[in-house]
Amino acid sequence: MKTEVENTIEDFKKECIDNKNSFIQNAPKVWDKNMDNAKAFEKLNEYTVSTAELRAHEEQMQAGLEIFDFEPIAYPEVALVEKEI
Repeated sequence: MKTEVENTIEDFKKECIDNKNSFIQNAPKVWDKNMDNAKAFEKLNEYTVSTAELRAHEEQMQAGLEIFDFEPIAYPEVALVEKEI
């Protein structure tokens, strides 16, 4: 079971990195004639939702971390996306 928790943590880290990389590549950052305000806000809302889902998953994993006495893990990729939104 401990190995399963470790694998879950590694998978979650990859999800966080993928979300950050997607945000960096696809989030509206500068004026773009191909993206109006509505599309930009829609895209930002998509990242708000995905980041909230990651935070919810992080919270669900806390029980497994506590059971096996893992130190709390920070996910700076999620924090970066939250800050940039």
